[in-house]
Amino acid sequence: MVGPADSSSRALRTVALEAASPKRHNSVASFGTITSIGGISSIPEEYANEASPASEKQLHYLQERQFSCFAFLTLPCQLWSFVRSLHREFGGFVPVSVLQYGVNSGAGLSIAGLAQQYLYKDVLGLAGDPALMSNLIIAGKIPWTIKPVMGMMSDAYPLFGFHLTSYMGLAAAAGVLGYICVGSLTLAAAATVPCFILINFSVATPDVMIDASAAKLSKDVPERASDLQSLIW
Repeated sequence: MVGPADSSSRALRTVALEAASPKRHNSVASFGTITSIGGISSIPEEYANEASPASEKQLHYLQERQFSCFAFLTLPCQLWSFVRSLHREFGGFVPVSVLQYGVNSGAGLSIAGLAQQYLYKDVLGLAGDPALMSNLIIAGKIPWTIKPVMGMMSDAYPLFGFHLTSYMGLAAAAGVLGYICVGSLTLAAAATVPCFILINFSVATPDVMIDASAAKLSKDVPERASDLQSLIW
């Protein structure tokens, strides 16, 4: 019994060989007029005008197009399979990384930045003083400049017996406190800076901790190092 994949491959090879044969040479130039072969339409001019052994190039091109269509449709399944394979290998590191880079750093920091702009421009009325507003925003991002210091502290001074987890928990508590203060208190412009320092601290600290963990895991399992980098980037 011939399956759909075998029939499709046979059809592709037949079309490519027929297009490259001498007696069909005059129709090779119009090879791009083929409308549908397994969901693939048209072949570029540089492939259509070549003779045998260009038929192999034509076949390779058609198969690549077919594979790319199927790969796009199965992309969510491939992504899920990739994450599951990493989770089987590295355990809890994978969901923590997804939460950090997808939720905390990705969505959370973007929303916080938008809220900060609204707070300074519309609530505190700093739209007419962009220099001051820029200075306040930059001051609130100090934790990003001291990431190496946080990394060295976590290596040298463990909290409650943990080098990384305890610092990430402390950073999470600091972020919650910063958001509560900004959202519930009426603060002057300068008084908001410590709050945003706490918020950025809650993102920058887990960032450096996860980078350190990824480096250690990459050293332990070097064959999955590239997959870990793909996950955290």
